[in-house]
Amino acid sequence: MSGFLNILINHHKKNKLRAQNFFFMKACMAAAAAVAIADGIACRREVLAAKTLMDRLDSLHLFDPRHGVEIYTDYVSKIEKSAEQGRVAVREAIKPLQNDAELTHLLVMICHTISEADGIVRVEEVDAIDDICGYLGIDRNVVNAIEINMREQLLK
Repeated sequence: MSGFLNILINHHKKNKLRAQNFFFMKACMAAAAAVAIADGIACRREVLAAKTLMDRLDSLHLFDPRHGVEIYTDYVSKIEKSAEQGRVAVREAIKPLQNDAELTHLLVMICHTISEADGIVRVEEVDAIDDICGYLGIDRNVVNAIEINMREQLLK
């Protein structure tokens, strides 16, 4: 009987952790979509970068990468249909991170990684990152000063 209870307890802990990290995954995919579509084209490399990030980030490892890509694609579609309504949806998704400096900095580094995924960082992508930083109340230059190249670390 104690074996069964341990299984239930472990299952509950995993579900609780998934629920706590879901908002972060949603925010990452929304922000990644905003950066990817900023230049008018969400290319396949950017989608692949988002999927790879989900595979590599421990806090997102609890989720099926396909589900993350579905969320990413949904945000790209929202932005394509209406840029203003899409931006509002992205802001709502990243809003829960506003008071967590560590997660906001990680989110911005993810955005940088997505902007570099196709090999060209366009002005529109930088502007989208600046918009996200402004909404989160963080200085993008502080994030840039962190000497972590996520592209090399996560997209190996």
